[in-house]
Amino acid sequence: MGVPSEEQYGALAELVRMHMVGCEILYKEQIQDLSVEKQKLYLAFELGVLEYQHRTILSLDKSKDADEIFFEFLIFYSNSKYQNDSIRILDFWTELAVQSLMHEERKLGFESVSNYVNSNGLRNAGHAPPIYFMKALCINL
Repeated sequence: MGVPSEEQYGALAELVRMHMVGCEILYKEQIQDLSVEKQKLYLAFELGVLEYQHRTILSLDKSKDADEIFFEFLIFYSNSKYQNDSIRILDFWTELAVQSLMHEERKLGFESVSNYVNSNGLRNAGHAPPIYFMKALCINL
């Protein structure tokens, strides 16, 4: 695979964005004005989705340090999605990753992608990413 290119980072960032839109779609009203605490839950969930992409796609290359590739992808993604807030978001994600914080919300984000297929490679009929999102953000309908 080699060192990931900007194009590869861009394609992965788009996959993450599309996944997040799919997770959010049922909860647009509930997430319009998130409290600071709920924003942190959202970002932790999103970090879990990013971690899944890193583990399954970006970490395939063994010629470069996996952590370095992961943090390069976090920088790329935060700059592309959060622009003016990218440094603040990146600092928060770095703290979560390095300190292993908000593990449950990150796990829900990771599983919202990873549980799409079951162990035999077929689509998991009961899989619904918005449910993981709802749990991570403690949204009650």
